[in-house]
Order: sequence, then C-alpha cells, then structure tokens
Amino acid sequence: MSKVFKVARRVWIHLICTLLFVAGTAGAYATEDPLEGVNRKIFSFNMQADRWLVKPVATAYAKVTPKPVKRGITNALENIRDVNYAVNALLQGRLKDAAMSVTRVAVNTTAGVAGLIDVASKIGVQKQYADFGQTLASWHVPSGPYVMLPLF
Repeated sequence: MSKVFKVARRVWIHLICTLLFVAGTAGAYATEDPLEGVNRKIFSFNMQADRWLVKPVATAYAKVTPKPVKRGITNALENIRDVNYAVNALLQGRLKDAAMSVTRVAVNTTAGVAGLIDVASKIGVQKQYADFGQTLASWHVPSGPYVMLPLF
C-alpha cells in the first residue's frame, strides 16, 4: 500500500470513530424540557410579532428619529438598566459595584435630566454589569427549564 493510502485510511478510521462516539453520547446529555410545548408556541408568536409589528416599528424609528433623540432615549433606558445592575450587584454581595451603579443612577437622573444625558460616564463613574443569571449562579441555584416570554 502506498503511504498516501495509509494516511487516508487512518484519517477515515479516526473520523468514523469520532462520529460513532458523538452519536453514541448525544442522548446522554439531552434532558426533557417540561415547558417545550408552551415555549414553542410563544416562540412562534414572537417570530410573527417580530415580522409584523416589532421590525416595522423599529425600522420606522431608525429612519425617522434624529440621532440626538435616539441617544437620549438610549441613555434613559441605560439609566433604568443601571437600577437593575445595582440590585443584582447587591444581591451578589458586590457592594462596591452596587454603589457605583447607584451613583450612576443618581448622577444621570439629576444632572443628566432624567437620564437623557450620560453625565456619569463623562465624570468617570464606570458602568458595572450584573444580571439575574449571575445572581442565581452566585447563590448556587442550578440551571433548569426556562420559560420563553411573549415579546421578549
């Protein structure tokens, strides 16, 4: 046998063994989703809502709204999100990060005209990130089934 044929045969053997291993272990990691039926219906609804409502509204918003107005809306929404970050950082025991987020909210809500202007970033108050998934993980809550929510 030629050297090329031996190498090719070895590659095919390794490929077949790998595929058999993957196929054999695929079911070992699968878990049953008790909410699959509901989640699939909500997913289907969300896809239709995105196609017929959310995307046209978002496209019109992007075309019509001036950039300074978009920036202000984004800043106000980020200011609200900072409240969420503060609560989750506090629940995780990250007191410094929670205080930083509370400071951002206070500065942006007052000096930033209800959060429309991001004054906190301009004066060096850094944004902190903490979400509920991190909070659950920090409390050692195991992962499990999830519920898909309409329009989220």
